[in-house]
Amino acid sequence: MSRSEPASPERHETSLERVAHGGECVGRAGDLVAFVAYGLPGERVAFDVTERKARFVRGRVAEVLDAAPERVTAPCPIFGTCGGCHWQHATYEAQLQFKTGVLREQLERGGKFAEPPIEDAVPSPLVWHYRNTVQFVPGEIGPDGEPVAASRHEAASTSSAARREGSRLLCFQRAHSHAVVPVEHCYISDELINRTIHATPWHVIDDATWRALENIVVRVVPGEAVQITFVATSSIQRSAIRRFVDGAPKALPELRGILMARARGGRTYVRWGEESLEYTIAGCRLSVPAGAFVQVNLGATERLIELLLQWLDLGQDDVVLDAYAGAGTLALALARKVHSVIAVESQPAAAAAAAQNAAANGLMNVLAREASLEAALPRLGSKFDVAVLDPPRRGCSPEALAGLIRLSPRQIAYISCEPSTLARDLRVLTDAGYSLRRTRVVDFFPQTYHLESVSQLVRD
Repeated sequence: MSRSEPASPERHETSLERVAHGGECVGRAGDLVAFVAYGLPGERVAFDVTERKARFVRGRVAEVLDAAPERVTAPCPIFGTCGGCHWQHATYEAQLQFKTGVLREQLERGGKFAEPPIEDAVPSPLVWHYRNTVQFVPGEIGPDGEPVAASRHEAASTSSAARREGSRLLCFQRAHSHAVVPVEHCYISDELINRTIHATPWHVIDDATWRALENIVVRVVPGEAVQITFVATSSIQRSAIRRFVDGAPKALPELRGILMARARGGRTYVRWGEESLEYTIAGCRLSVPAGAFVQVNLGATERLIELLLQWLDLGQDDVVLDAYAGAGTLALALARKVHSVIAVESQPAAAAAAAQNAAANGLMNVLAREASLEAALPRLGSKFDVAVLDPPRRGCSPEALAGLIRLSPRQIAYISCEPSTLARDLRVLTDAGYSLRRTRVVDFFPQTYHLESVSQLVRD
């Protein structure tokens, strides 16, 4: 073998057993456990090792030797290269089973629940084109003809060809890499996002400004409105995107706002149009400012709200705590059924939006408080009957759980986007006198391993 030829990858054959948390299938590589991407349980595959540790290896399927009946052809040409989707090669019914299995395993192993009361998964109304928010990496073609992230490309070509219309690329991050892959069409993003990729005049942004951008966040109201937020760690002057501001609204009539931010989720600065988008969720009208959290799957959000109202059996005298309330999506839906809702949210713009949205919907029984849950609980002054928790991936802090246990609501609904921290927190709550009545996946993220669930606890 000549020195210029790359070494052949380490390859093994294995039978895949189950899906692990993270979306890979479990097999063997000799004496080691193997986590294999893009396989399915029950398959016999050959896989190439991509990472080796002392006790396990990671790899990806190189050849399917014996396919599972759940295997289908992925529609997306960059599936397996882009890091966004993990299960386009599986039927949707199988994906729901995988997620329910992962939830069960995490509760059994991490939470020490011998027989967790898991109900069947709630499917997403849309399994394709459901995302209303996407983060792109600005890209361009490097000297070797390959796409690169513009912010990492200090020696990018300045030829006229590099600056011609179409030379700007919107990219996704490759899986487990700093490299990027250009996106022509995202099969899980709303069609208005896909139209934004092609209709928007990205080419009028000058080289220096394009390379100063870390990300471009596109958020939509499906079929109605688009918001574009440029994220750059260094300051970009209004004049630097003037041509874009002049041309984009004409090219994309649905465009409602162009904004700048120093970090995603941080403070935003309006360069054109409006700061917020207007959504209708579960019969309530919500104004959501850029940077404030809104669920990326609106149809699944409405199914979650329906399930919460069914499970909690709320009464007109109940006081409800909505913790990690965002712009008030859940608080507004709950407020129509109860005496009052205390909505606690730490992000200033989101907390202000929750208060404004309550007033705009005529719901005067919502009290929005800008505070962390840890700081808010000792100051609530009176007990509440029901708590709804929707924490970030890291789950609830010990201080938040201790404060919640001290106030002792009769019911807790815990919405989770990370089953490992859910299992940890449910164990704390059950050890403190709550019983886990039921739990189930509500699928917000078809074609991916990401797992949203809701659990109901009742005080013993």
